Amino acid sequence: MNTRSTTSLRPLASIALLAAAGLAGAAHAGVTWSSQLPADFYQHQKSDPKADGTWIPNPLKPAYDSKNWWEQKGGWCGTTAWVNAIYAQEARFNGVFDNSKRKGADASHKGKGWLDRFNYANEDLAIIAGKNYGGTDGAVAWRDDIVTYTKNAGYAKPAIDTYYTGGGKIKVKDADDNVKDSGFSTFLSVFNAGIKSNRSVVVHIKAGTNTTAWWCKSNSFHVITGAGVDFANNSIIYADPDDTFHGGGWDTGYQAAFDHRYTDTDALPVPDVTKQASIDKYYSTVKLAADGLTFDSGPYKGAVISQIFTYAVPSGGPISLASIGVLAALRRRR
Repeated sequence: MNTRSTTSLRPLASIALLAAAGLAGAAHAGVTWSSQLPADFYQHQKSDPKADGTWIPNPLKPAYDSKNWWEQKGGWCGTTAWVNAIYAQEARFNGVFDNSKRKGADASHKGKGWLDRFNYANEDLAIIAGKNYGGTDGAVAWRDDIVTYTKNAGYAKPAIDTYYTGGGKIKVKDADDNVKDSGFSTFLSVFNAGIKSNRSVVVHIKAGTNTTAWWCKSNSFHVITGAGVDFANNSIIYADPDDTFHGGGWDTGYQAAFDHRYTDTDALPVPDVTKQASIDKYYSTVKLAADGLTFDSGPYKGAVISQIFTYAVPSGGPISLASIGVLAALRRRR
């Protein structure tokens, strides 16, 4: 059994880990920020209305300089939301996002900027997802794909817990597929606990009563990455892979996405959470209804949380000395 997978999130009263997760002087009063902030990467970065099947890499492998071949058979929100979380994990575990830090990395991975590294990681995860589901190109990523990706980075099986509703309760399935009652009463509580832990939080949402977002179709969904929580005010802050500060949405097809891409001159899309303007530039804030799962404001109003995943890279891989120091401090505080 993966020992890390047994340390699931605990209900609010028992969480003592990472008191510093709420960064001092943060602009949002009352907000607890993740100690590992996710990036706000863009799922449509290499989508193009002129793309066709011949643009898919052959042989199929990730690249820093590929053509705009993404999402030809469906959106990659899940893939990019997970890459946003993978970026956050890089702060403690070298090589999960930055391939140049992996053991045996060759010169082709050296000297790349953040946008190139995102492009490579997003393609890498999407291609893994495509292969896992029998496809010939990329696909939206799920839990098993993150396991494969993390192992490819040189780490052991990651701890990924899945929270979902069942029998009127919120259940949790750990990395070894063991299922039990989570002890949480709402998804807001799960999100809050995840932000206060050393894990990244990835959230699946479904349309609910929302009919305005382009992805709100029958049997469709969207995926976002948690960044902060204002538990007292029922609010969550998240990175949305469907937009950038240049604009967002896919309501007019690929062209809108094509116009909203990041450029090489843009800064890494991670905010300074001591500055409100920076937070608003990269992250979205939504108030949840009293049920702790329904979006009660913003463009996704009426959408509902269907699942929450918490993700942590396990120790034992190519960890830097700095990361070892962080882990030691965390263990002392447990």
